[in-house]
Amino acid sequence: HEAIHHTLEAGDYGRAAALVERHTAALLARGDLHALLGWIKSLPEETARARPWLGVAQAWALAFAGQPAEVGKLLQQAEVALQAQPEMPPGERRCLAYEMTALRLMMTVMAGQQADLAALEAAAYRAPAEGSLWAQAAAWWTWGYACRTLGRLDEAQRAFAQMTRLGETMENLWTTVTGHIDQGSVLRAQGRLSLAIQTYQAGLDLVCGQTAFAPGFVGRLESLLAMVHYELNDLAQAHRLAEESLRHNQGWRNPNHDTHAWLARALVALAEADAAQAGRALEEAGEVVAKGAVARLLQSSLEAVRVRYWLAIEDMESARQWAETRAPRAGKLAELLEPEQLALARVWVADGERDRAMPLLSTLAAVARAAGGMTTLVETLALRALAETASGAALETLQSAVTLGEPEGFGRVFLDLGEPMRLLLRDLARSPIFKSAPARCKSYVERVLGAFPLPAPRAGVQPSTAPPGL
Repeated sequence: HEAIHHTLEAGDYGRAAALVERHTAALLARGDLHALLGWIKSLPEETARARPWLGVAQAWALAFAGQPAEVGKLLQQAEVALQAQPEMPPGERRCLAYEMTALRLMMTVMAGQQADLAALEAAAYRAPAEGSLWAQAAAWWTWGYACRTLGRLDEAQRAFAQMTRLGETMENLWTTVTGHIDQGSVLRAQGRLSLAIQTYQAGLDLVCGQTAFAPGFVGRLESLLAMVHYELNDLAQAHRLAEESLRHNQGWRNPNHDTHAWLARALVALAEADAAQAGRALEEAGEVVAKGAVARLLQSSLEAVRVRYWLAIEDMESARQWAETRAPRAGKLAELLEPEQLALARVWVADGERDRAMPLLSTLAAVARAAGGMTTLVETLALRALAETASGAALETLQSAVTLGEPEGFGRVFLDLGEPMRLLLRDLARSPIFKSAPARCKSYVERVLGAFPLPAPRAGVQPSTAPPGL
C-alpha cells in the first residue's frame, strides 16, 4: 500500500506501474479492490498503453469490479503494447497471452454469451507451463461455471475443487475462498444442503482465520450461505447473513454480488411476512441491474423473485402481465434461464392454468433429473402437485417431492407455496398412500406443516405464530 502510494505521489509512474503489475493478485486476495482501482486510475493513460502487463492487471481489477466493457478495451490495448515489444522473451509472451485468453473467456461466460467449450476446456486442462497459477485458477473457474450452467454439475464440482487447490498452493485467499463458494453452489444445486453449508462455512472460517477484518468479497459467500439457511427455514440466520453480505459488499463493489445480496434479503423478508422490506430490496436489486453489467443468471433470478413478491402480495395482474412477456423454452434448459422458467410455471399454477404449466414443469423436471439438480427437481414436483390438485395424481407427485426433500430438510420450497400447499400436505399426511411411508417422512411432513403460518383467525381469536426452522 505505502510503496505504491508514495511512488504515485512522487510521480514515479513507471515504478508505480511495476508495483501494480507485480501485486495485483495479492491485492485482490486481500480484498483491496477499491484501493487497486484508485491506483490504476491515478496512472497516466500513456503509461498503461506502453505496458502490456499493466493493461492486463487493470483488466483483472475491472473484471472483479463487474465492469466488462472496460476489460475488453484494456485487453486490446495490451495486445497493441505487446506487439510493440518484440524483445519480450518468448516464455513471458506466452504467459501474457494466456492471461489475456483466460480473462476473455471468463468475461464471455459471465456475460451469458455462447463460448467455445473446447477453448474453455483447453484453457483449464492444457495451460502453458509459463501460465501463472492465478490465470490457471481463473480458467478453472470459467470452465466450472460453464459446466454448471449447462447442467454438468459433477464436472463443475471438479473444476472448482481444482481452483481451490491452486488457491491453496498460491496461498491466495480470494482464489481459495471463491473455490469454496462455487463448490458450495454446486452442492446446493444438487440438493446436498448440509454439505453446501459445510463448504461455505469452511470458506468463512478461512477468512476469519487469516484476516482481522473480513474482505469485501466475503459478501458473496454470505449471501449464498443465507440462501441455504433460508431453504432450511432458519430465517434468523438467513436474515443475519443477508445483512452482513450487504455490509461487506460496500467494500467490494461488484454488481453481481450486490444483486444477489438484495435478492437474498428480499426472499428472507417475504418469508418473514415483511412485504414492504421485500419490495425495497427488489427495488435496490433492480437499480443495480439497470446500472451495471449483471450476469444473465442473476437477471433471471431477479425476475423470479419479483414473481414471488407479486404472488405474495396477491398482485396477480402484475404476475399475469409478466408471464405474457415470457415464453416457455422447449428442450434442454440452461441454468441461466431456469429461474425465469420456474417463475413462469409458478404463475400459471397460481392462476389455474394447468394445461400451460404441466408441459413446462415436465421439461424442467426432466432436465433437473438428467443433471442431478435435486433442488430444482423438488421445486418442480411441488409445483406439479399443486397443478394436479384436481386430479388423483397430486398426492403421489407430492409424496415424491417429500421423499426427495426429507433427507436434507427442504422447507421453503413447500412453505413458499402457501395455503394451497399446506392443505395438500395435510391431505397427504391423512391419505392411505402415505400410511406405508417411512416414519422419518411422516415426521418431516408434520414439521413442515407446523412451520406454515396458521390461517387467518376468526374475529376475536388471537393468532399464533409458526415455529422457526424445521
